[in-house]
Amino acid sequence: MPQFTTFDGIGLAYVTRGTGPVVVLLHGFLCSGDIDFGRRGLIDRFAGAGRRVVALDARGHGASDKPTEPEAYADRAMARDVEALLDHLQVREVDLIGYSLGAFTAIEVALRDPRVRGLCLGGIGGAELDVERLRAEATGLESAQAPSGSWFREAAEQLGADRRACAAWLRGARLPQVTATAFPSIEGPVVIINGAEDQLDAHGFARRFVRGRGYTVPGAHDAAMDSEEYAQLVCAWLKETADA
Repeated sequence: MPQFTTFDGIGLAYVTRGTGPVVVLLHGFLCSGDIDFGRRGLIDRFAGAGRRVVALDARGHGASDKPTEPEAYADRAMARDVEALLDHLQVREVDLIGYSLGAFTAIEVALRDPRVRGLCLGGIGGAELDVERLRAEATGLESAQAPSGSWFREAAEQLGADRRACAAWLRGARLPQVTATAFPSIEGPVVIINGAEDQLDAHGFARRFVRGRGYTVPGAHDAAMDSEEYAQLVCAWLKETADA
């Protein structure tokens, strides 16, 4: 699995498939490029849509380095990692596909990096983030014994995530700071695809972008990517934007 050294010396892993215009895949919290995209067959499927697909393992996740200091996740670290990946691959233009945490990261990159042409986002919407609950989840991830009702702790154990590294992200990232007032500066096409049981408004969120479109597919937050409708919508978007 290829690796590169990002802006602060941390090693990040990625996989690449196919040829054509580059699209970078950004996974959700506690997951990896393989868990969110590889095991579902989406990496190969997106490559089959005529793209060079690059699936990045975020810091603290997958095969990438897993710092346990909260400071390692501060100051847009994950967004800066994507920018460093584009530098490493010498990419001049890119589309981003992000899910959940990866969707927030994709927006953060698009707001500052002119190389981003378009976004395909899932598991994201207008719901307010409960900061206090997330900080409590960090404590649950760090504790020796799993507390009852800790969804992140249960998910981390099921997925084999590094609990200390993920807790450090919750404490250090200050949470993705993206506001709707900045969205109109993203002029490229933006597609939002959410699960019908996710309780996130894909259509309303899409209207905040200049060229936004929203879609709803079957499934809850952690299952929407399993639906055939999700794959079809993303592949259609990839083909539509390939020569934009």
